[in-house]
Amino acid sequence: MDHEYSGIDGIPSYRQKCLELAYGADSEVVKSNRAVGCQSISGTGSLRVGMEFLKAWYPKKNAKIYVPDPTWPTHKNIAEKAGFEV
Repeated sequence: MDHEYSGIDGIPSYRQKCLELAYGADSEVVKSNRAVGCQSISGTGSLRVGMEFLKAWYPKKNAKIYVPDPTWPTHKNIAEKAGFEV
């Protein structure tokens, strides 16, 4: 990429391959362009972006976040920072 920044939502070809990996290349939702994604930094960064998105757009505003036991210590903190009850 000649040391330039990718778009704010990441590298388009990478996002497409991730959607195909997650849903299957032959999935109707992928083929009809109804699946979307964004590229984020690390697992922790992705969790934060995802939880912020859910808090802003998920219609059930009092939804709780469930984390596995055991989990990484930061997962609970990330959910709480985004405004969720864990």
